[in-house]
Amino acid sequence: MFTKKRFSDAKRIAGKALLLDPSLENAWLIMAATSDPLESIEYLNNVLKLNPQNEKAKKGLDWVNSKIENKPEMNFGLHSFDAELSAILKSSEVQESQGRSILKRIASRWQTLFALISVLIIVLIAAAAPLLAPIVDPEAPSLYKVVCERYHCIPEPPSESLPLGSVKEFDVYHTLIWGMRQSLVFGLITASMTALLGTFLGLVSAYFGGWFDRLIMRTCDAFMAFPIIAGVALFAQLSVLLSASNTNLADLAVDTPNFFQTFILNSDPILIALILFSWMGYTRIIHSQVLQIKKEEYVKAANVCGARNYRIIFIHILPNSITPAIIMATRDIGRMVVIQSSLTFIGVGGSSAWATLLNLGKDWIIGPGGNLLTRWWIYLPITLALVFFGITWGFVGDELNHWMNPRNA
Repeated sequence: MFTKKRFSDAKRIAGKALLLDPSLENAWLIMAATSDPLESIEYLNNVLKLNPQNEKAKKGLDWVNSKIENKPEMNFGLHSFDAELSAILKSSEVQESQGRSILKRIASRWQTLFALISVLIIVLIAAAAPLLAPIVDPEAPSLYKVVCERYHCIPEPPSESLPLGSVKEFDVYHTLIWGMRQSLVFGLITASMTALLGTFLGLVSAYFGGWFDRLIMRTCDAFMAFPIIAGVALFAQLSVLLSASNTNLADLAVDTPNFFQTFILNSDPILIALILFSWMGYTRIIHSQVLQIKKEEYVKAANVCGARNYRIIFIHILPNSITPAIIMATRDIGRMVVIQSSLTFIGVGGSSAWATLLNLGKDWIIGPGGNLLTRWWIYLPITLALVFFGITWGFVGDELNHWMNPRNA
C-alpha cells in the first residue's frame, strides 16, 4: 500500500532525476502518478512530447481527463491508471533503501571507517609526494634528500627547515613521504604478482588434476620448506656475481649481458624472492576451492554443453573461487612491505628507503652513547609510518573478509 510519504519521496527522487536529465520518460510518469490530476496533465504531456507513442502516457491522460470531467472527490493514486508505474516506484525505493542500508552498515563499523580513511591517507600521500616533498634535482630524483656533507653530519632535531629532523646527511621528512609512495608501489606489485601466480597455478592444477596437479602441489610443498630470507640472499648474491661478471666482460669487450643477466641486474632481489616464495598459500586455498566448485551442477552442465575448458575455468569457476585470494592479496600488501623493511634493515638487500634510514641511524639510538629519548626523530616517525602501513592493509583485508562473507549480508 502506498502512503502519502512514499508518494512524496517518489516525487522528490523523480524531480532530482529530471534536473539531471529532463528526457527521462519514467521520471515524468512518476511525477504524474504522484501529483494531483491537474498537475499530472502537464507531466503526461511532457512525456508525449518526448515520445508520442508512449502508451502509458496516453492511458494516463485519458484516465485523468475522464476523472476531471466527472469531478470525483478522490486522491490521484499511482495504482489507479497503470500497474507498471507501481513497479518502477518500488524498484527505485528498493535501490534507495539498499544504498542507505549499506551506508548505515559502513558507519556502524569503526573498523571499516578506519580502513577506508587510512587507505585514503596512504594513497593521497603517495600521490601528492612531489607536492609535499619537492625533489631538489628533477633530473635525478631520489628517495633521499641530502642536507649536509656526508662525513660531517650528526642527527639534527626537527626544525623549520627540517620538519622531522635528519639522520646523518638525509632529511627524515623527505624520505618518509617518498618512502610511502615506494612502499605502496612495492606492496601492490608484489602482492598482485604473487596472487596472480598462485591463483593461476591452483586453478589450473585443481581443474585438470592428474599428474599435473600432483606436480604443482609437490612443488608447492618444496617451496614452502624454503625460507624467504634464503631466497633473497640467493638473488642478492647472484646479482652481485653477475655485476662483477658484467664488469669483467665490459673491460674485456668480449660479450654483452644476455636477457637473464640483464633481468637479474635490473631487478630488486627482495621483490623477486617474495614473489617466488610467497605464492604457495594462494595455490593451496584456490586449489581447495576449485576442487569443491568442480562438483557443482552448473560446472557439470557446462561440460555437458561442450563449453571449452578456458571458458569453464575463467567464466564459471574463477569468479566463484577468487574471493579468498583477493582478501589474502589485500593483507599481503602490508605484509610484503614489512618483510621488505625487515630484510633491508638486517642488510639482506637494500630496497626499502624507510629501513635504510633506520639502519643509518641505529648507532645513535642503540650504540655506545645512544639514547632512545633524546634522538626520537631518528626512529619514531619512520617506525610509526611502517606500523601504520602494515596495520592499515591488515584492517582492509579483515573488512573485505567481513563484507564478502554471505553470512554477514
